[in-house]
Amino acid sequence: MVHPTITQTPLHAAFAFEMLRLKPELSRTRNRDGFCPIHLASSWGHVDIVREMLAANKSLARLCDGNGYTAVHSAAANNQVEVLAALLKEEPGLAREVTGEGETALHVAVKNYMIGAATHLIGHCKDILNVVDGSGNTALHCAVARKQVQAVVATLISAAAFKGGINVPSNSQDDDNIFLFLRMDMVALMVSASVIVFLVSGLPLKHRITTWLLTAALWLAVTFLVYAFVVGVDINAKYDEEVDTWAYNAYYAWLALMACLFLYHFLVLVVVFLLWLRRKVKDSMGRLVEVVRRAWKWLRHWMVGGGGGGGVRVGL
Repeated sequence: MVHPTITQTPLHAAFAFEMLRLKPELSRTRNRDGFCPIHLASSWGHVDIVREMLAANKSLARLCDGNGYTAVHSAAANNQVEVLAALLKEEPGLAREVTGEGETALHVAVKNYMIGAATHLIGHCKDILNVVDGSGNTALHCAVARKQVQAVVATLISAAAFKGGINVPSNSQDDDNIFLFLRMDMVALMVSASVIVFLVSGLPLKHRITTWLLTAALWLAVTFLVYAFVVGVDINAKYDEEVDTWAYNAYYAWLALMACLFLYHFLVLVVVFLLWLRRKVKDSMGRLVEVVRRAWKWLRHWMVGGGGGGGVRVGL
């Protein structure tokens, strides 16, 4: 459930701070909808109030509202990333807390199309991807059902590339392969991060060409990530010839598959473009024929009836 937002001034926040200080018991009071103050503060993005509450009593973060949401669920449902960071810093285990329907905060973020919150949750706790809800669905299943695959895939690539950049293979006999690994890993991270930024930017994404470009960018990121993995295997295997051959053959097979998929989608895009162009040309020709027909009709009327209303009558 996405809570409504309201406009509050610093005076409201200062008043809330003072009320909490004077009457701490108010922090557990529920309104008629079952929300405690920490749920509302998390939904509205009042990170200072959330921090003040947690400083007074960390257990408030685990209070559930009428929907079984903790403060983390409320923040995730409204894409309040800063509040999420504050809550998980104090109570890291909250990322795995589930609602009455078995949903983690990641499920809630995905169902509400909150990509920023989903990205933060996956970065905080990768195991959360394996948690299933009451219907047996992981957050990835929910994303597929809502056609959010691009966002989830981009996030996973970014997380894997980031981890690869931090945990560099250490068995290399020269620096060249290490640099190659890091370059491939960096490209995968940058491309996938760019896709995430584009998805959360609020720009229109429903156009077919935009979707195709985002998909192509993800293919590129995955390809570079796979190549970085192959180089990492090569390094860790200490240049074993059999492992080398197997790894690079698998990579070339991957490239062939990607090339076939790219060619297929490119041809589909070309066909769609040609059909669109044909329709536009047909419409334009129809309008041109209509203009010419009307011009000829007017010219014929002018020549038969006499130009200007009283000229010499011209026969055809």
